[in-house]
Amino acid sequence: MKSILSTVLGDPEPGNASVLGGRAEQMVRPGMFSIFDQGVVSGTNFLTTLIIARTCSQEELGLYSLAWTVVVFLGAVQGNLITVPYTMYCHRRRGDALAEYAGSTLAHQLMTSLAAAGCFLGLGVLLSLGIGPAGLRPAVWVLLGVGPFLLLREYARRFTFAHLALAIAIAIDVVVAVLQLSALVMLRRLGLLSAAAAYGVMGGACAVACLCWWLLDRQPMRFSRRRVAKDWARNWASASGP
Repeated sequence: MKSILSTVLGDPEPGNASVLGGRAEQMVRPGMFSIFDQGVVSGTNFLTTLIIARTCSQEELGLYSLAWTVVVFLGAVQGNLITVPYTMYCHRRRGDALAEYAGSTLAHQLMTSLAAAGCFLGLGVLLSLGIGPAGLRPAVWVLLGVGPFLLLREYARRFTFAHLALAIAIAIDVVVAVLQLSALVMLRRLGLLSAAAAYGVMGGACAVACLCWWLLDRQPMRFSRRRVAKDWARNWASASGP
């Protein structure tokens, strides 16, 4: 029995114990940072909803939540098609191959943002024609302009997590939290807060955070038109499943 336990758990010598302890610490620390980062994101979203609920009417809160559903859906589509496959495959590449793959995913993200802008444009046209709640139009027109920044911020978060650059990911989300909540409180005091204004603030905060990511991230990117289509096909096959 002792030999079996030694085989499964490893030799309990002091040297091995220290190695196992070091490995455990390496595993726990990223997990703690990840939990903290998710707490920042979730807390920011919760406080944003709370500020709008305490300031605006129930109808305005409902319009904000309805538009947020569209944003979350587009973010999930982007994740399944781009960042999840990148997280799976990026560690299989090195050097120029990795740089080209990173550049391909950024090109994919920009195309996805363009498609998302088209969705908001189409939705805005439908609302202008009287199809759907008319009160949603201001938020949709704002999202037409700032939606790409919301999606780019989410891409930047997932990109940094894929490379275990947790400090950069936390910096991105802290910047968004500070700018977004501060601006929302200011708009509340001025009596200018609405669903459309909230999304304008969120887009501006995400734009600043994305600029910080671009300046801080050290992962090389190289754009290759030859690789963009091939990497898209591979990511699509991965997202579609077997």
